Amino acid sequence: MKAIFLLAASLFMTVPVFAEDMEAFTAADDGVITITDDSISVQESYNYNFGFVRKGKSESARFRLRNNGSYPFYINDIDTNGKYFSHTENCGGVLWPGQSCRATVKFAPKQVGQFSGALHFDLIGRSDIWVYLRGVGYNF
Repeated sequence: MKAIFLLAASLFMTVPVFAEDMEAFTAADDGVITITDDSISVQESYNYNFGFVRKGKSESARFRLRNNGSYPFYINDIDTNGKYFSHTENCGGVLWPGQSCRATVKFAPKQVGQFSGALHFDLIGRSDIWVYLRGVGYNF
């Protein structure tokens, strides 16, 4: 009985919680993160759910970072974390006004279960931007 309780408790601790007031991208959309003003602060958090992906297969999502401000902003790094999430991107160190760049995230589960991770845009002189990722690997 104690073992069942501990197992159930650990399952609840590993389930990611996503705030409802964050903007959520859907699988049908190309996520666009736009910086429209020259202030230091931007919307910092987004969500993306890959849904159910068969074990051994993969799904990809593209996220575009666009500078609609009047000044350039600087990108220190872009990375992903989380099991079975990876990314490629074409962003340089500077995003000039009117320019955009793209990061493509791939979710490729190698086992069954719920997984979470994040795509992180590390910006210099501005708030970092996080896209919280989740997906479920299945096997039928």
